[in-house]
Amino acid sequence: VFEYVEYDSEVEKKFALDLDNDTRVKLFMKLPKRFFIDTPLGPHTPDWAVLMDDGEKERLYFVIETKGTSEISELRPEEKGKIHCAREHFSALGTNVDYHGPIFSYLEFQKKANN
Repeated sequence: VFEYVEYDSEVEKKFALDLDNDTRVKLFMKLPKRFFIDTPLGPHTPDWAVLMDDGEKERLYFVIETKGTSEISELRPEEKGKIHCAREHFSALGTNVDYHGPIFSYLEFQKKANN
């Protein structure tokens, strides 16, 4: 367990601070590059793993592309493709893992995670 988080952008920094301040978040981590999902477009590493507990159940989320936009249409074609492949990957697993992206803010993540 670490008392700090490495981040790649101000958007990621703000996201990590918001995660740290939410009492429902049991733990979170910035995923290392060695964690990846094989896609037809190459390896893809989600940005975050977040374990939340809403008092009734725990849920594990993988959140990708904490960038300056939530619009997938504004991403590069390769990013769009990898996000699509990652969504299909986790959906096919049929597990209790949710994959969201692209995500701009923690507030947006909360709204999507509650749906």
